[in-house]
Parts: sequence; structure tokens; C-alpha cells
Amino acid sequence: MRAEALPQLASFGLVCGLLAALVMIAFRLIIEFAHGFYAVIGLGAMMGGMLLALLAALTEMLELTGNPNIIWPGMLAVIAAADALYLPRPAAAGTASVYGVVTRADIERNYRYAK
Repeated sequence: MRAEALPQLASFGLVCGLLAALVMIAFRLIIEFAHGFYAVIGLGAMMGGMLLALLAALTEMLELTGNPNIIWPGMLAVIAAADALYLPRPAAAGTASVYGVVTRADIERNYRYAK
């Protein structure tokens, strides 16, 4: 995976957040549709889960919205995303994040070309 793929992951998180909100509206689990709220929650969950940057994801959500009320639902989404990625496989607990894998691949590629 290249480093250029990271913005697409964030966009995928935005889309997933919006789709989750639409599903909740369809099943009448929520009444009011604040599309930006769910998009930012999806972005934070994707960032926290894939990069293992939980606090950075929460900070990003706070900076994007300027609303401290997003911290609690953001914490739930970010922790759920990280747990969903790493809890089913206990052996993956020491696995590097996507950012670590991309960085390691770039270092190895540059080392091969330097020889």
C-alpha cells in the first residue's frame, strides 16, 4: 500500500459514516440527520482503526467540528474501529498500523535502490 492511499481511506470513512446515518434513518433509529456529524465520526473511526492513532483521530474530529460534544461519540467509534480490527486476531495485537507498514515498505524499497 502506498502513502497516497491514505486520503482515500479517510474518504471511505466519510462515506461509511454517511451510509450508517442513512441506514439509521431508514430504520427510524434516529430522527434528525446531521450528515456532517456522522461523516466526521466515520472519518475518525477509519483514521483511528487503520492508523492506530486514536488520540489523533479524536483531536482531528474536534478540530474539524469545533464542537467538544463530538468527543464522546467519537471515542466510542474510534475504540470500536480499533477493537474490530485487532480483537478477532490476538496475534495481530503487535501488528503495525497502516502508516507503519507503508513507512517500512518505503524504507525497504529505498534501501534496495541504494544498493
